[in-house]
Amino acid sequence: MTSSPTKADSLRSIDSLSDSSFKAIPAKYSLLSARSISKEGGNTEFADMRSAYDNLDELTQNKIQDMICEHSLIYSRQRLGFDMVKEFAIKTKYI
Repeated sequence: MTSSPTKADSLRSIDSLSDSSFKAIPAKYSLLSARSISKEGGNTEFADMRSAYDNLDELTQNKIQDMICEHSLIYSRQRLGFDMVKEFAIKTKYI
């Protein structure tokens, strides 16, 4: 039995995409593959944060070198107004 899409599921095409780099053990590789290419728009880009860091000035690199940043999918969705407790409950059939 297939469940109907939740609000969070529909957000995937609206929100920015993310690979598993936010996980404690991230994937070694990321791949961006187009299944259908629009004649207009569709300006999807791939950003390499390692390259962005390398291009920072030395003062900024020194300031942030010991910082740790953690991505939270739940936080991002909640900022957009989604009730993630409810979304996860629907997915796991707790409601």
